[in-house]
Amino acid sequence: MLGTFTMLPSITFAKNPPEDSLLIERIYHYKQNCNDDKETVRTNVYMKWRYNTVKRNFALWFIPHMYGIAKGNRSFITETYGTMTCKNGKISFRKQLTHGTVPHHSKTMPTIQKFLTPDIYGETIYKDHILSPFHKTNRKFYRFSFIRDTEGTACVRFVPRHGNHTQLVAGQAIVDEKSGHIKKVTLNGEFDMIKFHTESVMNEEGTASMIPQYCKTNIDFKFLGNHITSSFEAFYNCPTSISDSVAKSTPSAVLLDTLRPTPLSMQDKYIYNLNSSPQLTSDSTAGTANDSIRTDTQPKKKGLTLKKLAWEIGDNLINSLRTEGDKGYVKLSPIINPQYVSYSHSKGFSYKMRLTARYNFNEHRYLEFRPNIGYNFKQERFYFTLPLRFTYNPRRNGIITMEYSNGNLITHPSIREKVGAKINDKSNDDKGKFSLFSSNRLRVTNNIMVIKGVDLETGFLIHRRKARYPEMMRQFGLSTDYRNFSPIASLKLYPWEKGPVFTIDYERGIKGVYKSHQNFERWEFDASVKHRLSRLRTMSLRVGSGFYSFGKGGHFLDYTNFRDNNLPEAWNDEWTGNFQLLNSRWYNNSKYYIRSNVSYESPLLFAGYTPWVGRYIERERVYHSLVFLSDRRPYHEFGYGFTTRWFSIGAFASFLQTRFLQAECKFTFELFNRW
Repeated sequence: MLGTFTMLPSITFAKNPPEDSLLIERIYHYKQNCNDDKETVRTNVYMKWRYNTVKRNFALWFIPHMYGIAKGNRSFITETYGTMTCKNGKISFRKQLTHGTVPHHSKTMPTIQKFLTPDIYGETIYKDHILSPFHKTNRKFYRFSFIRDTEGTACVRFVPRHGNHTQLVAGQAIVDEKSGHIKKVTLNGEFDMIKFHTESVMNEEGTASMIPQYCKTNIDFKFLGNHITSSFEAFYNCPTSISDSVAKSTPSAVLLDTLRPTPLSMQDKYIYNLNSSPQLTSDSTAGTANDSIRTDTQPKKKGLTLKKLAWEIGDNLINSLRTEGDKGYVKLSPIINPQYVSYSHSKGFSYKMRLTARYNFNEHRYLEFRPNIGYNFKQERFYFTLPLRFTYNPRRNGIITMEYSNGNLITHPSIREKVGAKINDKSNDDKGKFSLFSSNRLRVTNNIMVIKGVDLETGFLIHRRKARYPEMMRQFGLSTDYRNFSPIASLKLYPWEKGPVFTIDYERGIKGVYKSHQNFERWEFDASVKHRLSRLRTMSLRVGSGFYSFGKGGHFLDYTNFRDNNLPEAWNDEWTGNFQLLNSRWYNNSKYYIRSNVSYESPLLFAGYTPWVGRYIERERVYHSLVFLSDRRPYHEFGYGFTTRWFSIGAFASFLQTRFLQAECKFTFELFNRW
């Protein structure tokens, strides 16, 4: 074996002397000193997973990607071979073949794949997760201690400065004092429902020294009485390369016999023997490189058996359903998915589902259908957005889009006043209820990149609103059907790759077309930017304005960039650019609006520094939203929220000028969101 680590005695973390600070600085600058941007490192990698079910119960069936090991044998193994590339400090892996005993070749605990190759010199050890103690921007989060030996190396121990946190790790590293090169490292942490212990032995020279030559990670997962352990090993620098054609034409079990850099252990063979297919041959010899695996020689039954059908139904209830072909794919979100459940006091519970379908005509032309469907239990109403997109020129963003959707039940002040005048004996709630209209719209556009950084979108919009209580509206002499037809145009400017995006939207309603009831003209201006800062922090800013240049007294005139979202997105998408407490009827009542939305996100903000609580907080956010309306100015919303491994929760308060209006919490599940 390439190396192990011994535990050191307890050490007091005091202020580092000058020689220790110099060593830390060498570690911080090692990547910069040895990395050649033009050098690309490619290596063959063999990986092996072992899964062991210590305890399990019925809850394991409902955990994404755990359906395959929720019954039957308690131990499973998976082997993978592929190529890894390191370029400009970025690591990517391409799998060429895989083989194992997990039923139906199901993905199992895919979240552990994040722990395959630690980037210990990067700002985050794993992609967008775990702040590295060996990156200078993270120094404020860690304390270090040092033990030196006579061989020119030092053992560096590190622990989180402010207690355990899900984005921080503890451990130790063996470091070359002269260069700052980390030779070996041990990491202990907890993230996304699992505890992990990683040991890595690094390469010695050049750009390759920033990636391991051997890595082993032990995973421990516990949830509702279930206990799963997993052991993962990766061997880099394997001498044999294989072509994709060989990987496709040769059985994986046979090919792995020639590629495996280390013999299967007795435990590995025992796990293979637990399964009828594949299994070890009886003449396999321990300790040789030719440990042979063969598939079952019994003929396989074809067709859809009752057992297979039950498996497919159960699997698709929990996991995403995806079918692929030569021309495209279809993917349906899990039917039982707590991540698509959200709650707020004003809107109650809502649930949604997503479908993604794609058909490829050729390399440059494809058709996509991405419906988003949801149901609000408090309103007892289905919501849907059905976008059909035809991409005919990907290089120039050439996309034709046809989108049909519905919206909230809405009203208009003038209609509400007329209804109210007719039914004075009714309550305000009844007056509002009887004046409600359903809203449906069809939007057809064509987008094309005019020049680099400038997109032009043109098309038309048809909007139809029908009275929810048509008989009562007729009784009052009011129209039951309002329609709009309007050509639309949008200019999108993005001069910088990671800079702000500017948009100008124009709409011109034409009376008489499709029984449109009014002429009007709408202008909107919008600018947004999402700036990623160091240490997993993000600053989001959005400002905009809109107005009707004429026709502003008409019914139900909607804005594009200032509207209520009845199918909310995830925490990271929807909680930033929308108002949480603004009543839906105010979105289409104002003659104009001027708005701004600001949010700041950090893994360590307030609660992250709190003992005991901080270890469960993954991200925190603060918000401020401001809008000036013709009837309400200024309207403020302040908010604070945080994300844990189980849920995201946000608390919001609204103010009209300085007068407090209301406060509310919003809740969404995050459980197994990254699985």
